[in-house]
Parts: sequence; C-alpha cells; structure tokens
Amino acid sequence: MFTKYDRDYLNMRFDRIDRMLRVLTKFLTAEGEAEMAKFDELRDSVQKQTTVIEGVTALLDDIARQLAEAGNDPVKLEELRTTIETNTAKLSAAVARNTDADDEVHAAGM
Repeated sequence: MFTKYDRDYLNMRFDRIDRMLRVLTKFLTAEGEAEMAKFDELRDSVQKQTTVIEGVTALLDDIARQLAEAGNDPVKLEELRTTIETNTAKLSAAVARNTDADDEVHAAGM
C-alpha cells in the first residue's frame, strides 16, 4: 500500500514527466515542421532542375534536327551557328544570374 506521502511523491513525478513529454512533443513537432519545410524546398528544387533539364534537352534535340536539315547548305549552317551563339549567350547569362559567385565550380561554367 502507498502512503499519502508516496502518492504525493508519485503524482509530483508524474506531473514532471508529463511536463517533460509536452516540451519534448512541442520540440519534435517544431523539428518535424522544419524538416518538412526542407523537404518541400528540396522537392521544389528538383522540379525546377527537371524543368531546366527538359528545356535543355529539347534545345539540343532541336539543334540536332536543324543540323540534319541544313545538310551542307552554307546559308542554313550560318543561320544555325548564329542561333547557337545566341542560345549560348542566353544560357550563360542564366547560369551567371543563378549561380553564387563563391561557387567556383558553377561560376567557372563547369
């Protein structure tokens, strides 16, 4: 049998454990929300990268198609060269705009 002192002591310990569990639950909930935000950010980055990859792939496929169509025609080849130079400038500008200046690998165009 428990004495009144034992019950009071146990109630005090249970109250303390309950408070600790509430604090821990609050902490874990906040951590979970932060992790989910990081996951959402990562998912969005992957989606943006996928969109860029698909765009570059379409561009390269189009250049290959145009090369095949141009054959040995010097006028068509010159037009294609100009288009490629224009696209290269646009891509380089986009990379520069979206690359951290301290990121040596991307800043060097690699």
